[in-house]
Amino acid sequence: MVTFNKLFVVDEDCTRRAAIAFELSKGGYSVLPLEDPNELFQLPPDGAPILVHDNGSAVPKAKELARKRECWSPLVAFDEVCDSQRVAAAAMEGARDYLIWPFSHTDVEKSIERSHRWNGNIVNWKVRYEASADKVRNLNSREREIMAKVVDGLSSREIGDELGISPRTVEAHRASVISKFKARGPSDSIRIWVEGTFMI
Repeated sequence: MVTFNKLFVVDEDCTRRAAIAFELSKGGYSVLPLEDPNELFQLPPDGAPILVHDNGSAVPKAKELARKRECWSPLVAFDEVCDSQRVAAAAMEGARDYLIWPFSHTDVEKSIERSHRWNGNIVNWKVRYEASADKVRNLNSREREIMAKVVDGLSSREIGDELGISPRTVEAHRASVISKFKARGPSDSIRIWVEGTFMI
């Protein structure tokens, strides 16, 4: 059984948002109501479930922001009507379940449980790889060139000889990569590079 005591509710309708918060409080949950998915990015990543009103743009925006925060959060979409095309679109955009309002706190608990079972380690892997891909995209062309050669097993001297630069310059680029990746060291930077290039 998955345990959680906090949820984010993203809904542009303040009346419905308040009603959902009230219903969830009956289950003992702390609810952080948000009007817009962009507000998620201002909060620390903690993996709390996200209930997001399916208005056509909020689900993909919430998924993208969760990915940028490098933290998987169960994402459950909801609406007041069950439109099969909207449900399918929300699922393709990252929602792991779809609820019809009004729903109970028990319905939300079951939905989050299904979401955790469905996602398991696969989503954590995907989020991590996508975050690594974002980091790789932020490298300049020289840093990418050097990292590709590092992964091929070349030393700084060999890379320098191939590129016509000094080994110290190669080391400076590698240090820059470690810094940009916020890696713990050279081996962590290689892991991030491999994960990131796998997704690009």
